[in-house]
Amino acid sequence: YRRYNLRTNIESDFAKNFHFTLGVAGNVGRRHTPAFASGGTDGSSSLGEQGWLSIAHQAIMMHPYLPEKYEGLYTATLQNNTSLPNSPLAAIYDSGSKKTRSTDLQTNFSLSYNVPWVKGLSLKINGSYNYGTSHNKNLNTPYSTMVRNSSMDWIKSADPRGTDLGINIGEGQYTYEQMVGQGSINYVNSFGKNNIDLMALVEARDYKENSMSAYAKNLPFKELPELGQGIATDSPVGGWSNASRSAGYVFRLKYDYDSKYLAEISGRYDGSYKFYGMSGKRWGFFPSASLGWRLSKEKFMSGLSFLDDLKVRTSVGLLGNDGVSAYSFLSQYTNKYSSNIVINGVLSPAYYTNVIANQNLTWEKTLSWNVGFDFTMWNGLLGMEVDAFYNYTYDILTAMGGDYPPSMGGYFPTYANNNKIDAKGVDVLITHKNEIQLAGEAFKYGISGNLTFSKTRWLVYPDSPNTMEWRKITGTTYGSLMGWQAEGLFKSEDEITNSAWYGTRPNIGDVKYKDLNGDGKITEDDKAVIGRSNRPQLTYGLNLNCSWKGFDLNAQFTGGALFDVSLTGTYYNGYDDNTVWTQTFKEGANSPLYLVENAYSIENPNGTFPRITTGHLTHGGDNGLSSTFWMRDGKYIRLKSAQLGYTLPKRWLTAANIQNLRVYVEGSNLFTISGLPEGIDPESPGVNNGYYPQQRIIMGGISVTF
Repeated sequence: YRRYNLRTNIESDFAKNFHFTLGVAGNVGRRHTPAFASGGTDGSSSLGEQGWLSIAHQAIMMHPYLPEKYEGLYTATLQNNTSLPNSPLAAIYDSGSKKTRSTDLQTNFSLSYNVPWVKGLSLKINGSYNYGTSHNKNLNTPYSTMVRNSSMDWIKSADPRGTDLGINIGEGQYTYEQMVGQGSINYVNSFGKNNIDLMALVEARDYKENSMSAYAKNLPFKELPELGQGIATDSPVGGWSNASRSAGYVFRLKYDYDSKYLAEISGRYDGSYKFYGMSGKRWGFFPSASLGWRLSKEKFMSGLSFLDDLKVRTSVGLLGNDGVSAYSFLSQYTNKYSSNIVINGVLSPAYYTNVIANQNLTWEKTLSWNVGFDFTMWNGLLGMEVDAFYNYTYDILTAMGGDYPPSMGGYFPTYANNNKIDAKGVDVLITHKNEIQLAGEAFKYGISGNLTFSKTRWLVYPDSPNTMEWRKITGTTYGSLMGWQAEGLFKSEDEITNSAWYGTRPNIGDVKYKDLNGDGKITEDDKAVIGRSNRPQLTYGLNLNCSWKGFDLNAQFTGGALFDVSLTGTYYNGYDDNTVWTQTFKEGANSPLYLVENAYSIENPNGTFPRITTGHLTHGGDNGLSSTFWMRDGKYIRLKSAQLGYTLPKRWLTAANIQNLRVYVEGSNLFTISGLPEGIDPESPGVNNGYYPQQRIIMGGISVTF
């Protein structure tokens, strides 16, 4: 990947009371990746950069004892009962290439005028124009690998993407354009100890984007990757476009008396094209207000000489969100379903409803309350900020499926404002900075720690009336994980006979699940909330910095707690990925050592993990189902970044006309302390089968000022 950036900023007071700024930034990027990391055989489908069958996933599945090549072809691991070879090297070097060229331009300007005959009054215009385009060419070259069959003989295996299209190519172009304009009136003035700041603003946004693509198959050779060299595919050309506009009016009034008593009121009146204009719900008004009191300026606090500043504050506000698909207030149709209709004896393509109109859609709203205080003491030696908050979100925009009978579109979705959640918590920030003498030099240091606790719950969720009580989402923590409740491992045939099980009859050493509804079998109805969200309710951080004799050190620690991670890759609805962290030799591939060493067996009756199995289609695949057996506490702490630098003394630089020179080394993602198995990142939203992991990066540099 290569990228070139250019930025320039201009400021000018070209006339009395006028001030003008202009900023222009642009970049040109070039990216070259293997084709396998970019899509399927036509350059558009799902074998992508992340997840199942990605290059990272194939690396996990590959057997390490295989030779790199056999008879000139890369070797591969063949997934059980499939024709899908795992060969990360072949996917990288033989699958073809994707080349992307991108160009982006961002511009902004402002023009302000201070009205000379009214003190504190000014007029201002802001504007921005952004334009970007990208062009990609995806060349897919089918490849073969060598795999071993059940007789341990080497055989040739075909490209997992398929070979029907031969050497094929996909090419596309994407362009976007955005314009934003703002005009404001500002009034800032003081009357004795009374300070006023008034602003009124109007804003308009315009956005357009366009995409087109073309595909061709059976190119004669890969050395000339052009569309004209191939044969058109079944869908040779594709494309779409989108346009949107929005407008808003904003006002804000800030007042303070002697910086002691503070107040602010503000409001937005926003309109969105995503809501039906005739319904009267296209526009929304979102006000807010805040109050503050700086107690440290009161006379009754004057005796506290150690106190630098103390302020208490509170605020309340309403926010709006229009995060819904465009034109959901209109019925929409599609011809992308493989169904036809007979008209006058002729079979013709048919259009079908795929979105039911909802003209009553309106803004999703969040009402927020906040109270807090800040203080600093002993000339900045100690500082603290504390905020408690409560957010109530209602009229949540939700995609609804199956709300209508077949005569009105059947399962086709619509959107509705029908869910509610709330969140409450606290934010804390503590700072300490000081300077002491060490070996005759000033040693300066600073420490800051932050902590946030937040818990979000579903107040209203569209549970089906037929949903079992233990499966209902309403009242649960937002993002809670669903699945089965495990009761350990089966230890005898009698226990299996007298228990409920899922699917086929289990074996000794398989996971035992709890029959919640008592019907004598394990089904979807036995799923319940089994874990907390995979996003931390408690997050914390620590920042350290110090400097002495030209040396400086900075370090940032981050962490989280009060959340769960399921090794099965459990989603909130209880579905799972049955990952390599829960099933030994999954699909004939690798297995974590801890699963094998601690597996249950006759020789190891105290094993804590299920019996060793090979393959997904045996009952052993049921051991990796979403359950409490694989739920783990996700708490962790990580050294997110650290930097050590040294600034050379100025007397060393004078002869070279250098004002400042600093050398440094820095790293990111340096280490993590966690109870999760090796290879699982606690900052990821969940376990998966092949997402590219975070990288540990160490680099050095020199900063010079002339």
